[in-house]
Amino acid sequence: MKHINILRNVVLALPAVLALSACDRTSPAASETKHDADDPTRNTNAWNWVATTDAQYKAVIAPLVQVDTSTILPTNHALVKRVQLWLDKVDAQLRADYPSQLAGVPKPQARVVVDANANAFVAPAPVCYKAAIKVGTGAVTTASTRERVFVDVSTGALSDFPDDLDCLSAGTSTAGLAAFVAEFNAASTACKFQLQGAKLLPNAACKIDDTIAGTTAGRSVVILQTANWVTVHTGIIPMMGEDAFVAVVSHELGHYYRSHITAHESNYGFYYTLDEQNPDHRPVADMSVKAAGEAAFAAAGLLSSNDVFQPIAGQKLRSELFIPAGSLVRKAGSSPGAPAECVKAADFLKSTAFTSAIGKYPFSTPTAATADAEKAFEAQTRPCLAKLKVLGNGAEIGATGASYLAFRDLITSPVFPSWLLTLPASTRTALQAEFDKVDKRLAADVAVGLSFDRVLDAVSRELDSQEAHGAVALRRAHEDHIGQYTIEQEADEESAEWIAKLGFDPHAAVDAMDALVKGEATSLNGLSLGQGDCEALAARDWTDAAGAYQFVPVGNYAEIHHSTCYRMFNLTREIAAHREESSGADLPAHGGQGWADLQKVASDLGAETPLRRRGPLSLVARKSHVFECVYAPAPAAFR
Repeated sequence: MKHINILRNVVLALPAVLALSACDRTSPAASETKHDADDPTRNTNAWNWVATTDAQYKAVIAPLVQVDTSTILPTNHALVKRVQLWLDKVDAQLRADYPSQLAGVPKPQARVVVDANANAFVAPAPVCYKAAIKVGTGAVTTASTRERVFVDVSTGALSDFPDDLDCLSAGTSTAGLAAFVAEFNAASTACKFQLQGAKLLPNAACKIDDTIAGTTAGRSVVILQTANWVTVHTGIIPMMGEDAFVAVVSHELGHYYRSHITAHESNYGFYYTLDEQNPDHRPVADMSVKAAGEAAFAAAGLLSSNDVFQPIAGQKLRSELFIPAGSLVRKAGSSPGAPAECVKAADFLKSTAFTSAIGKYPFSTPTAATADAEKAFEAQTRPCLAKLKVLGNGAEIGATGASYLAFRDLITSPVFPSWLLTLPASTRTALQAEFDKVDKRLAADVAVGLSFDRVLDAVSRELDSQEAHGAVALRRAHEDHIGQYTIEQEADEESAEWIAKLGFDPHAAVDAMDALVKGEATSLNGLSLGQGDCEALAARDWTDAAGAYQFVPVGNYAEIHHSTCYRMFNLTREIAAHREESSGADLPAHGGQGWADLQKVASDLGAETPLRRRGPLSLVARKSHVFECVYAPAPAAFR
C-alpha cells in the first residue's frame, strides 16, 4: 500500500488495535459461568452481598451511580410497591427451592427513580475496611500514604477512591475482606493478596493505576460488594407488558443473586462456539477460537466508532479527522505570517454560513446540507494543509506547520469547532474517551517535511484499512458462530428460568428484549441487527426465507450487552435447551388496566425529566458494569 511508504511506524490494522482493546482478557480452561438450571448463585459466600438502608443508599450508593436523590420515589408509591411485589415473588420462590444457597443473601429491595432513560440496575456498595495496604515500593511516609485505596475485586487492580465519595464502614471487622482475598486468590493466576492481621499485601502482579502513582501505602481498603437494591427507571415501565417487565426485574435479580459485581474477571468474557441448538449445560471455553474472538472484540470496538463519528458518503477526509484538521487550520491561520490560503480557510471555518450548515458534525446524523458543508470544508482547508509541513519534534503549531506530535495533540485537545468548547464538562469527558481512541489508532510518527494534506490523506486511508480488516474479523467470527459469554447473557438466561418458575411463559423474557429493540438500526456492517431485520428473522423462527437456520450476529463483542437481537435469539434457544415452560402456579393479578394505569403514572413522571446523559463516572463506578444494565443506549456523543 502506497501510504505505508509515507507513514513511519504505522498502526497496522487489527494487531495493534487488539493490543489496545483486548489486553488482560483471560479465559479459564473450563467455564463455571454458563447458565445451568437450578443454580441461582455463583457461591454462598456472604461477603458478596451487603445489606444497606435507605439512608445508606442515598448517602453512599446514589452519588456513586449518579442517582439524583430528589428523583427517588417513596417506598409507599404505587410503582415502588409493584416492583417490590415481583421482587418478593421471585425471592420467595428461590428461597423455597434453594434455601441453603440463598441463606446468606439479603432480601432485595425496590428503588424507583424518575428518569426517562429506559434502564434498571443492581448497584454496587463501596465498603471501607480498616486494613492498611501496601501499594508501591519505597519508604512509607506521611506524604506517600493516602487515606483510602480502592481494590477492584474483579482484577485486583489498585486505584484511587475519590474524596467526594463516601463508603460503608465495615467497623473493626475484616471478615469480608478475608473472604474476598480467599475467593479472589482462588480465581486469579497472577495477582494475589495476603491478609496479615489488619494489613493487606498485594503481590507485584497486581496493577497500580496512575491515579495513585507515588503512593506507597493506604490506611484503609475499599472494595465493592453487591447492595440489596434493584433500581428501576420510570422510563422502562411504559415500554412493555407486565409479564415482560417481570422478566426485566428477574434479569436484575440474575445480577443480584449471581453477584456479578464481585465476580472475578476470568469468569466472564470467554469465547466459545455455538451449535445450532444451545446446550443444556455449561460450555467449555474454546481456546481454539480465542484469537478470533479477541479479533472480533477489537473489530467491534473499532467499527462502533462510526456510531460516534458519523461518516458521509464520498468524503475523502475521515470524520475522525474533521476536528483535528479544522483545529490545525484555525491555529495556523491565526499565526503571524500565515499563508493566505490558511487565513482564508480559517475565516471560512468561522463564517456563519459554514457553522450553520455543518451543525454538530461529526456527531450528528448527516443531512444533505451537512454533506455539502463537509465537501466545502475539504475544498477550503486543503490548500492550507498543502502549505503546512510536518516539522521536527518540539515544534509548535505556526505559520509553516507543526510537529506531528503537536498535530496529534489537537485530536485529544481540539480548538475547533467553537461549540465543542462550550459543552458541559460531563459531555466533554464522554467525548474525550472517543478522541483518545482515535489518537491510539494513528501512526506514532511521520516523516518530517511532508505536507499535512498528504499526511491526512494517508491517515484516512489507514483508518479505512483498519476498518476493512475489522469488518473481515467480525464477519469471520459470525461465520464461525463464535459466542462470548458475559454477565448480561447469564442474567438474561436466569430471568427466563425464574419467571417460568413463577408461572409466566418464559418467552416473556424474549418479549422484553423485543420491546427494547424498537427503533434500533442495523449497524456494524450488518453484523448487529436492528428492529426490522431482527423481527423478520424472529417471525421465521430464526431462519432465512428458504427455511435455513440463521445464526444471529452477536453484534458488538466489546459491549457486554451484545445486540438486542442476539439476546432475543439466544433466549429463545436457551428456553428450548432447558425445556422451560410455565410452572402453572397461581400469579397475583397483573397486566390489564391496572398495569396500563401504572404505565401512565410512569409516563407522566418521566415526561418531567428529559433524557440525559450521565456525568463523568469515577473509575470506581466504572469498575461495575452492572448498574448500566438492561438498556444500553447507542454511544451518542451528546444529547
